[in-house]
Amino acid sequence: MNVVGGNLNRPLSMADMDKALEDIELLLKEHWSVFHAFMITQPDLCFIEKWESCTKLKFKLRYPEKVTIKNYVLIAEMVASAVNGAYTFLAVLTGQGQHQRPERDHL
Repeated sequence: MNVVGGNLNRPLSMADMDKALEDIELLLKEHWSVFHAFMITQPDLCFIEKWESCTKLKFKLRYPEKVTIKNYVLIAEMVASAVNGAYTFLAVLTGQGQHQRPERDHL
C-alpha cells in the first residue's frame, strides 16, 4: 500500500522520489548555514513551519491529483514532518553539531 501517494494501484515511483530529494538536497547545500542555524544551533519554530509549508506546497504542486484523496491534509503533514525530521537528523549526524555542509554521500 502506498500511503504517501494515496494510490493503492500504483506505487510512487523512485524517479519521483529521487527528483524531490534532489531538489531538497540542492536547497540545503545552497543555504546550509541558514538551515544549520535555524534547525540545529538555534531551532526557530517560524522557520520550521515555513519549511514544512513549502514542502506541503511542493507536494501539492507535484501531485495535484492527490489533493482529492481522503485524509490528504494529514498525509501532506506527515510527509512534511518526515522530510523535516529526516534532514534535521541527517544534518546532526553528518555535521556532528559543526557548522559544515554534509557530503554528497550522506544526502
